[in-house]
Parts: sequence; C-alpha cells; structure tokens
Amino acid sequence: MYGNTTNTLNIYSRGKQVWSKSGNQGNVWKRDNFSIGAGRYDLKIEGIRGQSYTGDIAVDSISVSSGPCSGVLPTTSLPPGPPAPVTCGVSPMTRVIGGVDAKPGNWPWQIALLRGGRFICGGSLIAPDWIVTAAHCVASSRPPSSYSIRVGDHNRQLNEGTEETVQGKEVISHPEYNKPSLINNDIALIRLVRPVKLGPRVGTVCLPAQGESVPVSATCYITGWGKIKHPGSAHNILQQAKLPPVSNEVCARKLAQSPGGDSLRITGKMICAGVEGEPLSGCHGDSGGPYVCQSSSGNWFLQGAVSWGSPRCAASERYTVFARVAQFRNWIRQHTGV
Repeated sequence: MYGNTTNTLNIYSRGKQVWSKSGNQGNVWKRDNFSIGAGRYDLKIEGIRGQSYTGDIAVDSISVSSGPCSGVLPTTSLPPGPPAPVTCGVSPMTRVIGGVDAKPGNWPWQIALLRGGRFICGGSLIAPDWIVTAAHCVASSRPPSSYSIRVGDHNRQLNEGTEETVQGKEVISHPEYNKPSLINNDIALIRLVRPVKLGPRVGTVCLPAQGESVPVSATCYITGWGKIKHPGSAHNILQQAKLPPVSNEVCARKLAQSPGGDSLRITGKMICAGVEGEPLSGCHGDSGGPYVCQSSSGNWFLQGAVSWGSPRCAASERYTVFARVAQFRNWIRQHTGV
C-alpha cells in the first residue's frame, strides 16, 4: 500500500477478518506481518483502491512460517496451492407474505435502506462499500447522504450489537429505469462513504454472470422486512420465503389476467417467482431486497432485486417480479469494479 488516498486492504481467513489497514499510507511502501493462529486456514485478500494514482494497492509477496511471529518476514514463499474458496454468498442455511422468521445471520448480505433514519427498502451487499437495490427506492432529487445503509440487522426494534449503519456516498440509478415500460430496469447502486466490517453476520452475496439464466428448478429465496399482511406495515423481524422462479411466459399470462395487468408487460430485464396456489409474495418494504438462488457449490447468487407485483401483495393475482440482476452484470461491474 502506497499513497495518501489508499482505501483499505483486508485479509480474511476462513471467512473472518484477521488483518486490515486503511487510510493514508504516506510516501513509503509498507511491510507487515500477523498471526492467524493454529489449525486449518485459507486466506482471502481484498484490496479496495482509493482515488487517483495515489490510491493503488499492490501485494508484492506473501510468505508464511510456523510458530509465533518474530517480526521478520521469511525469505521463502509458500508454493502455489489450490484457489481459495468462494467467500461470497455464504450462509449457514442448510415474512415476506407467507414467509417465516429468518434465523439471525442466515442472509448476511441483507441490508436495510434508511432515508432520514426511517426504513424504506431492502438491498444486498455486493462489496464492503457497494449495495444493489431498486431504482424506485431512491430519488435522483435527494442527496446520497440522505440515505444510510444498515448491515447486520435482524430485529429492527432491537439493538443486537451486530448492526452497523453507514451513509451513502453515491447513488447510481440505471439510466434506462422506467423505459420503455413500467418499472423496467429497476435497479440502482449505492456506494457507501466507507466499507462496512465483514463478519459472521455481515457478508457479501455472489453476482451471476452476464446473461445467466435461472432454471425453474433452482432453490431460491426472497428475504425482507416488508409487510406480512396487507394492509399493514413493515415487519420488525427479517422474513424469508422459498420462492421458485417461473418462466417469463407463465408470469406474463398470470399478469394479463390480473386487475390492471393488461396495461403492463414482463420484459427480459425481469425475473418472476412464486408458487401457484400459495400466498408467498413480496410486499411493500421488500423492494430492492435480495432474491438469491443457490449454486451447485452451495453459494448464493443474487439473481433478483425486488421490483413489483400485486398492489395488494396477492400472490393469487400476480407473481413477484424482480429486476433480473444477470442482465445488469456488466453495468454493475462498470460502476463498481465488482
């Protein structure tokens, strides 16, 4: 690390942060060491660059030795090993309308989006300083600092000691939001003024590849603090519901038969989910929140951000509709580097 605008360099072992350094590093290269304790370990290095050429981060060499740290780096390096395991989308998992209480820490990427200190929407942590949410949750007329993001929350009425709240630094709504049809391209990014601290209750979700499709057989969940009945108000305890995807064709047919649905349409920028005959549905307050599907590796990938559905949150009328994150993957990378 070198320069006065360096952001943060973090090192994790088995999902836990074991070393971190951030801020002005001056006009000199740094060398440091740390102990990771006994037992098995794997290392993940996360570099978050700062501004301009004085914010770059480079790791020139890494070496390990057994025994207590002596303050002197060994001269021999560890030979290359297998790639580090994917650490995004990790959940200890083996109400949303019709959902159930989630267990604390089951969905560590779930965030609460606040405006003026009041809960308005959900969202997903994709990097320690970047959030994905819905474009309809944020307004271009409001300064980014009017929004704050709370991570590590479960029961919004209680201070559980795991929460961290950070202000927004930049809000980027998709430039084609609401074009050419209602709530199309309903996705936005929020950059935080500083990275949040990752840990057992706070983690990032994996992002799918550009254009990736989700089979209707996938295991997927919607989570959020939205209403659990309508009319009603946002719920205090984080809810989860298993919600399988349905094809856009099936989704469009159901939409067309719903009240007012003939004036709406399902586009390729959307993904739908629901269970015919079941009350499972997203509702007001879930907007922007995650719709995640599990990969064969067991990691969870962000396939949707809650967008719209039945105005009455009635799954019998319409399926829940999400912004299809895989259609915005390149756009997300362009703005965040993630």
